[in-house]
Amino acid sequence: MNMVMSNLNRRMLIFPILAAVLATACAGPASQNVARDSAEAPSRSGPKRIVGIVIGEHPALISKFERALQGAEALEATVAAGLSIKDQHGNLVPQLAEAVPTLDNGLWKLLPDGRMETTWNLRKDAVWHDGAPFTTDDLVFTAAVGQGDVVSNFRQNGHALIESMEASGPYTFTARWKSPFIEADKLFASDLEGTSILFPLPKHLLERPFLENKEGFVQLPYWSDEVVGRGAYKLKEWTRGVRTTLVANDRYVLGRPKVDELEVRFIGDDNTALATLLSGSADMTLGRGVSIEQAADAAGLWPQGRVENIGLRSRFALYPQFINQSPPIIGNVQLRKALMHATDRQTMADALQRGAVPVAHTYMGPDNPMYPQIESQIVKYELDPRRATQMIESLGFTRGSDGVYSDPSGQRLAVEIRATPGDLYDKIMEAVRDNWQGVGVATETVSIPRQRQSDLEYRATRPGFELTRRGTNLTNLSSFHGRETPFAESRWIGSNVPRYQNAELDGLIDRYFVTVPIPERTQVAGLIMRHISDQLNMMHVFYDSEPALISNRIVEAHGRGSESTQTWNIHQWDVR
Repeated sequence: MNMVMSNLNRRMLIFPILAAVLATACAGPASQNVARDSAEAPSRSGPKRIVGIVIGEHPALISKFERALQGAEALEATVAAGLSIKDQHGNLVPQLAEAVPTLDNGLWKLLPDGRMETTWNLRKDAVWHDGAPFTTDDLVFTAAVGQGDVVSNFRQNGHALIESMEASGPYTFTARWKSPFIEADKLFASDLEGTSILFPLPKHLLERPFLENKEGFVQLPYWSDEVVGRGAYKLKEWTRGVRTTLVANDRYVLGRPKVDELEVRFIGDDNTALATLLSGSADMTLGRGVSIEQAADAAGLWPQGRVENIGLRSRFALYPQFINQSPPIIGNVQLRKALMHATDRQTMADALQRGAVPVAHTYMGPDNPMYPQIESQIVKYELDPRRATQMIESLGFTRGSDGVYSDPSGQRLAVEIRATPGDLYDKIMEAVRDNWQGVGVATETVSIPRQRQSDLEYRATRPGFELTRRGTNLTNLSSFHGRETPFAESRWIGSNVPRYQNAELDGLIDRYFVTVPIPERTQVAGLIMRHISDQLNMMHVFYDSEPALISNRIVEAHGRGSESTQTWNIHQWDVR
């Protein structure tokens, strides 16, 4: 424990590091001063302009075919509008459609035979960025794309439940469903965390390349530097891994944005991002926010800006490898349980999150309305190093003179933990490493190189554990279904990070999404949370809030809601 606390305290000395980075940012070359003046210029004269920061490299503007950063959906939603989008309170509001289907407005119908229908009426003035009209032809084409295995990422929650989609004219279409489905109102939505069933595509641009070369469809430049969307902003410039510049869409269906230009810079680590903001070279963070610790530090250093905080949007978890893992014993749930008993999560939460968040015992956040009703089903692992060592020894391991366990063949019990670079990730990995080494498990930590963060095969085939942060929204449970497992055959595309395949869990996830009544749905959610916490296909550490840093000169911009993207209302943003 003392060793863990010593390392945590040593790593928490952020101010000397930040001060050095900040000094460099403020005293950098003239080009940086020009950038700072550019960020401030809209408040004085000329076009209104905002400079935002995305932490990490955003591999593609449309992220369906590459592993996107957590929170990068803010940028995607700016360009690619859907029929609806979630506001900051998590409510679906119409975007390219006139209304969201509900039972009350008659656009969502439950049929006597157990099937459903949802009807959408498109806004007649919606157009693509190149001026082509947005019609039901685009939606029918997108549905056809989603039917094949080549671009299976267009088939999200509930796709298999769609019986048919029919257009009754250029602006009205009806989806018929084989059974109830709780996410039916998100069809073609700007819901960019894996819950949208289908993502609208421009037929006039993509039909021909799709028909001529389906295998090459996912490599089209459309997904990065030739994007044509329907959103509030249009792509002006894209420099992969560096920046993108977007300009206001004069014909955006909800009204021209008040800010003329949005420049987004991709910055590799949290400290540099924070220093860039404090130096005046940028106005706000977009998508994934900074840590609670950094936000608290920034609040006292940045009188020109504010911290926008939200609830427990996400959770940190260690994802074991379940295919060709090394060592193979990682696949044994008893070892994973021993490692959980060895992990001092409360100390980490207190030290790294300033006591602002609780330890995470499962996927669901305690602020979810269902949580009190399912908490008794969650398996919890209290800190107990002695029990951890007993469980490891019961697996046949013997502790050597160096304090590390070995199996009967003499193979040392050594595991690897990977994570993308980041101050908080580094601290968590170091603390977990110290905990696990304290019970005789040799642990190596690896910071994923920036150039490999978008290498899907490298990420999917890691030998041991990956530490990452993901949301608590239950609609993302489908990300961990067996069908989302990345393989070579799927070009390593898939959101099932642990590559865990289990028929019981898959069945529960499928059942959850077709259970409309809340009491019955809550029961299924409880069974899912019990499975996750008992089998430990996700080994949770603590929950997290993602504060956004926003300049005071920007109005109507907020942090991310627990179920919404930060840019849901970007057309309403303005600068003082």
